[in-house]
Amino acid sequence: MPCESPGPLSLRVDVLSSLACSRLAKEGLTRALEILLHTQAWDFGVAWLGEDDYLRYAADCLSPHIEADAHRFQAFVESVRSRVRPNRFPQASLKGGGLCSCHSAACMAGCCWGGEPAEVGMQTALALPLARGGVVYGVIELFSRTPRDLDETSRQGLQVIANDLGKFLWSRRLETRARLRSARWEGARRTARLAYWECSISTGRLRAAMNMSEVLGVNPANLPTTLDEYLLLAPEEDRSALVAGLADLTNPSIGSIELEHRIVPHEEGERVVVVQGMADFDADGNVLNVSGTVQDITPYRRLEDRLRLAATAIDHAGDAIVIFDARGAIMSVNSAFTRITGYSEPEAQGQQLDELLNRPSGKHDESFFRRLLGRLRTYGRWKGELWARAKNGRGFAMLLSLSEIRDDKGRVSHHVGVFTDVSRQKEYKERLEVLALHDSLTGLPNRALFLDRGQQALSRATRNSLQIGVIFIDLDLFKRINDTWGHAVGDEVLRRAGERMRDAMRDCDTVARLGGDEFVVLLTDVKGVVSCIVAAERLLEVITEPYAVNGISVALGASLGIALSPQHGDEIRCLLHRADQALYSIKRNDVRRIAVWSPSIQEERAPVAEGLPSSNRSALRS
Repeated sequence: MPCESPGPLSLRVDVLSSLACSRLAKEGLTRALEILLHTQAWDFGVAWLGEDDYLRYAADCLSPHIEADAHRFQAFVESVRSRVRPNRFPQASLKGGGLCSCHSAACMAGCCWGGEPAEVGMQTALALPLARGGVVYGVIELFSRTPRDLDETSRQGLQVIANDLGKFLWSRRLETRARLRSARWEGARRTARLAYWECSISTGRLRAAMNMSEVLGVNPANLPTTLDEYLLLAPEEDRSALVAGLADLTNPSIGSIELEHRIVPHEEGERVVVVQGMADFDADGNVLNVSGTVQDITPYRRLEDRLRLAATAIDHAGDAIVIFDARGAIMSVNSAFTRITGYSEPEAQGQQLDELLNRPSGKHDESFFRRLLGRLRTYGRWKGELWARAKNGRGFAMLLSLSEIRDDKGRVSHHVGVFTDVSRQKEYKERLEVLALHDSLTGLPNRALFLDRGQQALSRATRNSLQIGVIFIDLDLFKRINDTWGHAVGDEVLRRAGERMRDAMRDCDTVARLGGDEFVVLLTDVKGVVSCIVAAERLLEVITEPYAVNGISVALGASLGIALSPQHGDEIRCLLHRADQALYSIKRNDVRRIAVWSPSIQEERAPVAEGLPSSNRSALRS
């Protein structure tokens, strides 16, 4: 059974005592509800507090003397918590911010949350608004299963208690906010590695925040307590700047400092801090107070050092390095880029690399750049050779590597490109290819290149039902030139003979030197034996014209053998061999200088010279 209802003053004292013992708002509200329910014979109480103009559940209490219906009321409480709408509490129902006590279900619906209280047998509802400065920011609601009338004294007492609760809750809210702000500030200071300090200029004593030892990286027991002790933390070369800064701090015309210095020795190595301070002065310019902050900026300085080192390494790299934004616009370049292309960083910034260098070369079509971009987007990287044009118009080959850089969310934030000028390497490679596939004396293709071109021409001719011809040429009397005039004259005659033969043929034909005084010509797309004979006669004509070398007139003769595909063979080596056989047949007929291979030639040649090397055959013809 509920105890006898105490007077308003006693009830207020009990509520205030319970609030004084409570640290949290919910704890204080729950105790206040227990007292009200126990002493005022209410069956159920619930508290709501405003948050961003909405009322949120704060606490509730169920009277212990209704245990028989406890399960119904417990279900009602859970329903209140889950079904209440987060609307503003209808202040109009509180009759201008005062108490509201009634038996009407309609009023209960207005004062509370709907019809739930009446559904569980509640007959009376009482709303105690929690206000500050005339503004309602919460409400306590009491419910009873029996009709109740409150006299004026009770109403005034409850109103006073509601005001006390309002002040308590507001003060706790301010305290909570202050603690949160203090915790956030402390967290921010620790995150920023920042500590506060004060100094007495007259005594030189220092007073610092608790986290000063973390900022300075020293044991708390070894924290400096005077300016002199603090100066000892800095290396000797930094102390003069500190002393000068302190002098500026106490100068009324300056009154502030901001300087950076090191702290050594330190377990983690050298530490760097920045000291900021400000002084207050009286009307006579005397220092009243000096305070400021110390911030550990070691991580930032180390990061700056690493970035500076990386930037130096990039700038001194032999390869050109380009940083692009996500859209491919150039953001920065190194000195190698300027050296290779001639464009400075301001000239290149904002440009697309292909528009600046590659497209002006005219050696790549639009499809090439589409393929490049497609592979870069698909695989995140691309590497290859392409042509470019420098600022001065010089064309050069570049070996370019492109890569994507993605942020923490996996989105492309930048691109990096690295390229080098490979023009010299390509020229050297081409020279090696020329040396490997060309005759060093005449510059004509050698046997290897001739066989390669011949096989390709033969394949094309087979596919298109065409013919090719091979003319084997041997220079007559060449050994006498070497013996009579020397090898220098002989070499010059060979060079000029090669030039004459090359000039006499079409661009699609190939003139090659096999070695010594032997040459061979590949004729593509010929129209039978007649066209080959015409070409051979033209070659014979230009070869046998006299050569003027160092004032000497030198005459040459020549023998030419012809073979055609497909009638004489379907492989280039076979055609070359049979053209050589046709040439050898001329040895036994001095009248003819040109011969076309036939089976009869092979039968005549076999018993005489089969197996003789070409050098021996040349000796026979000379």
